[in-house]
Amino acid sequence: MQDRLHQAHRQSMVPGLADALATPRLPGLLGVALSGAGPSVIALARDRHREIGARISESFAAHGVRATVRVLEADTGGRILGKSNPLCDSLCLLSVILSFSSVSPKRD
Repeated sequence: MQDRLHQAHRQSMVPGLADALATPRLPGLLGVALSGAGPSVIALARDRHREIGARISESFAAHGVRATVRVLEADTGGRILGKSNPLCDSLCLLSVILSFSSVSPKRD
């Protein structure tokens, strides 16, 4: 999930975002992206949701940003025109909500 319009420009404003977007391809993970203008990150995953959420959350914790992970079910019963896609049967959306109030200045 590569957004060339706004993710690159916002990485410097969201500590840990670059690391979260660079999360290695874990089993079950389909992609990670900044959600709109933030302060949330979304990830699409088929399984291992808690593990993937923890890995993304750690990306922000390393930069002093507290993150809350919520595992949400994707709507698989919306308007369907034709056969069901088996991918959607187990698809979940991970919402990683960031709290910038806990950002501490980095000390070198």
